[in-house]
Amino acid sequence: MPAVKPTTRRVSPGYSTRRALLAPGLLLLAWLCSLAPPALSQAAQQLGPWQWSGVGRIVVIPDIHGAYPDLVRLLQATGVIDDSLNWSGGASHLVSLGDLLDRGAESRQVMDLLMRLQEQAPGQGGRVHVVAGNHEAMNLVGDLRYVSDAEFAAFRDMESPTQRQLAYDEFLARRSEALALSFLGGGIIAAERDPQSRLDFEALYPPGYFGHRGAFAPEGKYGSWLLSLPAILVLNDTAFVHGGLPPVTSSAPIDALNQRYLSELKRFFELWRKLIDAGVLTQENIETNLTLAHKALRVAEPASCAPSERAACARERGSATDRQRSPRPEVVAALRELLALESSPMFGATGPLWYRGSVRCKDVLEIPVLQAALDNLEVTRVVVGHTPTTDRRVHQLRDDRLVMLDTGMLISSYHGRPAALVIDGPDLQVQYLNPTERVAPLGDGGNREYPFSTEQLGEALRTGEVIDIEQGWFETTSHVQLSYGGAVIDALFFPGDKKGSEQRELAAYRLDTLLGFDLVPITVERQIDGEPGVLQLAYRQFLTESQRARQKIDTADWCPLPVQQQLLAVFDLLIGHDDRPGSTYGYTQPLWNLQSSHHGDAFSSSESLPDDADGMNLQLPPTVRASLQALGEPELTGALGQLLDQAQITALLARRDALLALMPGPAESYDQPATAATGDRRQ
Repeated sequence: MPAVKPTTRRVSPGYSTRRALLAPGLLLLAWLCSLAPPALSQAAQQLGPWQWSGVGRIVVIPDIHGAYPDLVRLLQATGVIDDSLNWSGGASHLVSLGDLLDRGAESRQVMDLLMRLQEQAPGQGGRVHVVAGNHEAMNLVGDLRYVSDAEFAAFRDMESPTQRQLAYDEFLARRSEALALSFLGGGIIAAERDPQSRLDFEALYPPGYFGHRGAFAPEGKYGSWLLSLPAILVLNDTAFVHGGLPPVTSSAPIDALNQRYLSELKRFFELWRKLIDAGVLTQENIETNLTLAHKALRVAEPASCAPSERAACARERGSATDRQRSPRPEVVAALRELLALESSPMFGATGPLWYRGSVRCKDVLEIPVLQAALDNLEVTRVVVGHTPTTDRRVHQLRDDRLVMLDTGMLISSYHGRPAALVIDGPDLQVQYLNPTERVAPLGDGGNREYPFSTEQLGEALRTGEVIDIEQGWFETTSHVQLSYGGAVIDALFFPGDKKGSEQRELAAYRLDTLLGFDLVPITVERQIDGEPGVLQLAYRQFLTESQRARQKIDTADWCPLPVQQQLLAVFDLLIGHDDRPGSTYGYTQPLWNLQSSHHGDAFSSSESLPDDADGMNLQLPPTVRASLQALGEPELTGALGQLLDQAQITALLARRDALLALMPGPAESYDQPATAATGDRRQ
């Protein structure tokens, strides 16, 4: 979801907050205490804790984010509740994809309603399921960056004046101690007499803050409920998950995945408590504690420092106490285990609550990952939230394997449109509000930089009104802006020249389309100011590879840069593009989708690969090999015959055959290249 600037960074004096990498939070203890399931309806059968078959009608609600009035309207429009807000859905199953919380002011009412409907629905043979979202996890562990003051205020009835005064006294004590240790030697106004102290306290802990934290504690009313939520749910032939299906979801049955998820989280917080009791960590926020944990292990075990960090580690060890340099063995073991859990594949960008690869990575790279997960879960599709669609409409993608359902229900934050998915047998319909209508999901589109389908973007480039042209300083291309469908579209114009480089630019796009690599932006023939050439889609937020390398920017995004770069390397070898400057390719922001341009020197008549191609260690999924094998002379002639001559097409096929000889065979294993350095994905 788009990042929203937090109002104030808040730190609880007795409850931990957590950084993105351990994103999924504290879903733990209450699972063992959850109630026995009620009697089953005759049609639906529960096959395991998180798997059902024979469900007749399913209503799915994406990310609510405290948008309580629109949630009520959607549930009524889909026949799940009546005017009195009681269950009226009969044997229907209601599924929430998580993210009930944050940003909106009425998330407590959202939870109260869903908890009550969970109790009511079984009486009519129905069920209410809620899968964990990343914002539930964040609230459980105290990462409160997205909790509004109005949302805190909803918990004022759970916060006593005495509790608030005690917290203020503790706040003053810490502030007074800090002042006493300052370089002034404490010779300034006492903290309790400083009027700014009360203002600072209220900013950090607005009314209702402590009631909120108590309610989300493991034994609290909402914490104990949220701690029972699974990461993945299966109904009939459909999986439901908040973020997506990363590689780890193809590694075990659904029950084992959810149990691993919960048990690892439980173990993480057991270790957390142990290290706090040992004085290694503090009661402050989780970001500070994770930094402290890494530092404590480096000080205790200098050999754990990377070579580039040895000097910094030596300085840390030199300023540490004897106790920090030589902690008890059980403390070192706890630190190692805690930090190992931090990088568990169930958590962070690689975990099902946070993963966006299912919706954002290129088809040719991601479909093998997605299909492996679907096969493992024994389903044919997955419905996800977490990533709002660009056009705020529901889309069915990946050859109908995936439904993107998050349309930005909280209008004040996402400017979206409330929507629910209704699955009734083979029929999928979307119930929208504003205006109220029920229609089928859309197909292509909804998850790119522009809110249009591929067909619409092509039409925009061909017919959009030119509103601005800017000539490049050191190149023949021009930057063009078009108006289409109420949006501004950016493009690059490649004018015709004697070498026919603009035709090779168009040929690169058409070949890329045949392969399904999604490397070359949409490119069409068009005249600009009476000059013939080709117009290629461009992006306002674009980071070239040269810029990324110069600024030393890395990403732990859901589609790793190394695998995208290998895909481009294969494409360049195929088209005979031997010299690829870092200024001619880069990444759309914030999606990190690799796109390439400037192919005017490609498509040589050489039938061999460069000498250094033999040294490439190509690790790409079998879909890439299959796409290359599917290229045939008739298809190439039909798509490129007017742009390339026969010698160029023959050479392309010869290079294709040489490439296939370098790539792993279809039966050989595929290990996806590792992600680059980690980044913050808490949104």
